[in-house]
Amino acid sequence: MGGGRSRGPAQRRLGGNVTIVVALCLVMLLGFVALAFDLAYVRLARFQLQNANDAAGHAAIVQLRQTGSLAQARAAAKSVALQNPVADKGHLTLSDSDVVFGGWDFARRAFSPGSTYENAVQVNGNRTSANAADGPIALFFGKVLGTDHADARESAVAALRPRNIIIAQDITGSFLAAIDTAAVADVAMLDMLHQFDLPTDRVGMQMFTGASAQFGPAALQYVHSDYGQIYQLWYGDGLLVDNAAKRSGITLCNKLDLTPPDPNPWYQHAWVPHCSAGGDGTDISSAIFAATSVLVSQGGPDAVNVIVVFTDGLPECCAPGGQSCDYVQSHSCPAARAKAGLDAADAAALDGISIFTVFYTGSLSDPSLVSAGIAYNRSLVRGIGKAYNTPDKKQLAAILSTIAGSIPISLVQ
Repeated sequence: MGGGRSRGPAQRRLGGNVTIVVALCLVMLLGFVALAFDLAYVRLARFQLQNANDAAGHAAIVQLRQTGSLAQARAAAKSVALQNPVADKGHLTLSDSDVVFGGWDFARRAFSPGSTYENAVQVNGNRTSANAADGPIALFFGKVLGTDHADARESAVAALRPRNIIIAQDITGSFLAAIDTAAVADVAMLDMLHQFDLPTDRVGMQMFTGASAQFGPAALQYVHSDYGQIYQLWYGDGLLVDNAAKRSGITLCNKLDLTPPDPNPWYQHAWVPHCSAGGDGTDISSAIFAATSVLVSQGGPDAVNVIVVFTDGLPECCAPGGQSCDYVQSHSCPAARAKAGLDAADAAALDGISIFTVFYTGSLSDPSLVSAGIAYNRSLVRGIGKAYNTPDKKQLAAILSTIAGSIPISLVQ
């Protein structure tokens, strides 16, 4: 007699119950797997939606900066959104109402739609069943749990950050042939900033020879509200440097204190620093240090703080009266001034300040000095800055205008 014993009724019932429980567990497990897959898919779609909103906001604020047109900025946002995939769509469709212009308060970190000025844009891209042109996000396994779609809403704010720009303007005697053009270039930068019409842009000026002196009010001035006053200060009466009737505006240093005194009355510019200030010569470091001090005290942590060094030479030291000047960097005085300039640039960078340099090479006839000057001014660049040089004074206005247009973008939310 052999063979296994047959299962009784109780055992057969137990085996059937286990099978049912296992089957139910498998269904639940598959349901959780499906849910996890769809949740991960929706999460990915929201990341894509946020990226599309960020890109659209960036495009809008760049276009607003360049044109000042809300319509063109909105069109740019919609166009860029269409190039960004979100989940099952190869694009994101924005409606006009999804692109909202207003003001961004950097102090409160808050966006205000319909502000009296527009320095920011909020993009509210969404994939919802209620109002999205592309509809909600289609799910793969959601039907198992009673739904075949999910809604997603994200937003991004892009803002034009406040800009504080100080021009460190060289007014040494060597700039004689181009100082009037340099003044026009400074005003061209002011005009470009004014064209943007952003209420938070501020400017100031440090003039330097062998020392630096502030030109104008102690406080940085708002381009939006103080444009007329700044223009009058910088452009002045518009007369040229060699016109004895000139009484205001950016011009060559005051030669009243030279030894021997300069006999030409048209070089007696009493409203700007003396040519022999700071021991005569050219001390770029003094202007960078002074501008840095102003920007640190007045600029603010959320602003783009910029110094534009505008010069026609190298650090130099001159004998009293400017009769004999030494550019040679191996000599102790100009070498010390050159190192001080680099130290000043490093200190500015530590405080988050960027430095642009504009070097007019037309005042130097020695090619070796031109090369040295280009290299030195390039070495002063910090942050988002850039070095420019030209022998053509007619290009100076375009260079300063280009710098004014180099405004960074901040995605703030």
